Parts: sequence; structure tokens; C-alpha cells
Amino acid sequence: MVRKRKGATRHQSERAQPRLPMRRVALAVLPLSLLAALVWGGVWLLEPQTLPVNTVRVETPLRHIEREVLREAVLPHVGRGWLLVDVAAIQQELDALPWVAHSSVRRDWPDRLLVAVVEQQPAARWGGGGMLNQEGEHFVV
Repeated sequence: MVRKRKGATRHQSERAQPRLPMRRVALAVLPLSLLAALVWGGVWLLEPQTLPVNTVRVETPLRHIEREVLREAVLPHVGRGWLLVDVAAIQQELDALPWVAHSSVRRDWPDRLLVAVVEQQPAARWGGGGMLNQEGEHFVV
């Protein structure tokens, strides 16, 4: 007795058609997709609106320096966003102020800059326009 197959039959030549190697395609597309996602995420994080600097906190008490003077020194640098703010440039600008012996600036997640200022400690008046600090260094006020 001969059995009949139900449905359409395929010839041997039709089955031998080459298929796309889906695994290879996936392995090629996956790293490119991850790279594109990383680049997009990096560009997004570097936008100043994504992580703005909202607060600048002075951590040390001030006797001779007005907060407004510190604010004017820091403000031009914070418009670039939290990740791109140049803390070394801010520190350099603060150190150039008359009553500042030295300063430190650091980022504080998610949107703050922390500023610490050590003020000059005057020990004596020097000539007509300056002072000497406790280390004997001349500074002009």
C-alpha cells in the first residue's frame, strides 16, 4: 500500500537554498548598536542642560572675603554643566584673589560644586599697600 503525502511537497533542490546566517548578522549588528548607544549617551550627558550646576557651596567660614567676590569668580565657569566644569580653572581664579591663600574646588553629585577657601592670615602691614602673612609672604589687599 502506498501512502500519499498530504499537503504540498517540496523538491530536494528547494530545500538546499542558502539561508542568511542570522547569528552572524546579529553578532555584527549588536556591537554597532552598543557603540551607537554609548556615543548617544555620552553626547547626552555632556549637554549642559542634562546635568547643570545648581549649587555652589562654600564650605569654610569667611572673614575677609565677601561671598559675592567668590560668586563672580565661579559663575563664568558653571555654564558648561556639571561634567564639563573646569574645577582647576575655578581654583586658579580663586587662588588669584587677594585674601585667598589657597582653595579647593570639587564636584558633588548630582549638581553641586563644593568650594573650600583658606584665607590669608595677616601678620603685619607691609609698606603702603599690602600685608605679610604668617609665612612672611607679601599679599596685596
